[in-house]
Amino acid sequence: MLTYLPFLLLGALPRFFRRGVFLVLFHFAYPFLSYRKAVVQGNLRRVFPTLSNKARERLQREFFRELGLHLVSLLPFLRGKKEDLLSRVICENPELPQLLSREKGAVIVAASHCGPWERAFAVLPAILPHPVGLVHTPLRNGYFGELLRRIRTRLGLELIARNDFARHLDERGVKPYCYLVPADQRPSDPIRSHHVPFLGNDTPFLFGVERYAGKHDLPVVFLSVKNQEKEGLRLRFHLIPPGKVPGELTQAYAGLLEQEILLDPCRWLWTHRRWKQSNEEPIR
Repeated sequence: MLTYLPFLLLGALPRFFRRGVFLVLFHFAYPFLSYRKAVVQGNLRRVFPTLSNKARERLQREFFRELGLHLVSLLPFLRGKKEDLLSRVICENPELPQLLSREKGAVIVAASHCGPWERAFAVLPAILPHPVGLVHTPLRNGYFGELLRRIRTRLGLELIARNDFARHLDERGVKPYCYLVPADQRPSDPIRSHHVPFLGNDTPFLFGVERYAGKHDLPVVFLSVKNQEKEGLRLRFHLIPPGKVPGELTQAYAGLLEQEILLDPCRWLWTHRRWKQSNEEPIR
């Protein structure tokens, strides 16, 4: 743990002090920040073409501020007490995934990179009465990959490599299980993905949630993650009905995610290179 001593020390600070230190540092450091600013500006320009440059710059600054606050809020998960980590978390309807998993044996929670998503992933095992596994792509950076693993698993979250998802579904047995699947990343093969209108653009979406839900007859719920004032967290599950035609469930997920983003655009992870191909044109 000494390897992560700076993060441990920051995480041990009182919440208001930790937040204040970050905001002061961000104020002075932001003008020199270069991390994916061009990507963020390009995405914002595609989604909000009528905004002025000044308004987009303001939204970009708010996004990086919220992203930084989100990352700083994860540090207490390295050594914090369980009751402290859960003290500012509200889950409005935990009974929905509980009921569905009991009926079907498992439930797929279609998640996203909107709001304080990592905190939401980390606390779910302490909210739901059965195991929760995060389907993820491991980070290539070993140092930060291990740091994130410690944060995610602090309250019991299980990690399932994306390539092992299908096997885990086949071997899960009969005990209730919750699969947490972020589904808003750009597919590695857009041609084989499902394209839907999303934020005014023709957008490829991962088709795995819909495919595996159909194959294993599993219910799917959408996880809404919202900020509460000063590092609070509010979670809510929304049932996504099984589609009658291929792509309908994926379209419903994209629609719910779009609503979340438009309510507060700075909460989504705009650093994703979400639109790359020339055929992914704006829909105006």
